[in-house]
Amino acid sequence: MMLEQHMPTEIGTVPVVAAYLAYIFVMVVINIFFTTMVINMHLRDPKQGKVPGWMRWIFLTKLNKLVCLNAEPYTALPVDLIVEETSAERELSDMRNGSNSGVSPVGEKSALEQTMNDIRSYLRLLAVRSTSGIQQSHQELVTQEWQQVARVIDRLLFISFLILTIIISIAMYAHY
Repeated sequence: MMLEQHMPTEIGTVPVVAAYLAYIFVMVVINIFFTTMVINMHLRDPKQGKVPGWMRWIFLTKLNKLVCLNAEPYTALPVDLIVEETSAERELSDMRNGSNSGVSPVGEKSALEQTMNDIRSYLRLLAVRSTSGIQQSHQELVTQEWQQVARVIDRLLFISFLILTIIISIAMYAHY
């Protein structure tokens, strides 16, 4: 019965249901386009370039606060920072506890050599990690910037879609 009231009696008018359906179809097509753009930004690789300065200023400085997003998203601590106990650390703790376990002076010398070898291997590991860590942290920052830009754009699009849908719905309801 309600549908019959909104159906046109002549060919020149468009039913409200058809107009609303056309609006929804157009919004879905626009949303698919913008969703593709946002996903592209979110998954952007640092090798594809940094966030341009104008985009950083607009989205990360000005609009970031408008859509209630923090400038620094939460990032978990890396798991690989946990260092295992080495044999030198175990021997050192044994010596502190007084359990010498019958180590002779020759054994002490080999323990000292083992400790020095462990220290050298840690120094080599730290040297490698420090050079690769700087490059990796820069790449992570670039990736996080692209992800933050994508979040801001996604939030802006959501808010605009919501406001536009409410306005169109009210206008169509008030018209008939």
